[in-house]
Amino acid sequence: FAALRALHCGGERAFVESLGCSESWAPSGGKSGASFARTSDGRFVLKALSARELQGALSLLPAYFEHMARVHFEALPSVLVRMVGLFKLELAQPLAASAQGGAGIGGGSGGAASASLLLAALV
Repeated sequence: FAALRALHCGGERAFVESLGCSESWAPSGGKSGASFARTSDGRFVLKALSARELQGALSLLPAYFEHMARVHFEALPSVLVRMVGLFKLELAQPLAASAQGGAGIGGGSGGAASASLLLAALV
C-alpha cells in the first residue's frame, strides 16, 4: 500500500494529514450496511469491514497489487478503486457513551474494541 500511496496520495505525510479529520458518510446504493466515513478534504473514503469482508480483501490483495503495478508501469487504463490502505484500529478502552445515552465506539461497555478499515482514494 505504501507504493500506491506514494503514487496517488502525495506521500505519507499528506495521507496522514488527510486522515486527521473525517466525517460519517452514507453513500447511496450500498447493500452491505457497512459504516463509511469520508475525510474532510474529500480525498479518501474509509469503509469498516466485517470479518468476512476482511478475509475476502486479504485474499484478493496479491492479484490487486499485481494489477495496479501493471496499470502504472504499462500505462493501462483501470476502473478499479484506488485502495490505499487496510488498517486495524484497536481501542483498549472504548469511548464512553455520550451524556445523552448513546453508545460510543465499541458500545461503551468496557473491554477492547476493534475495527478493520479499508481506505480508498476518491477520484
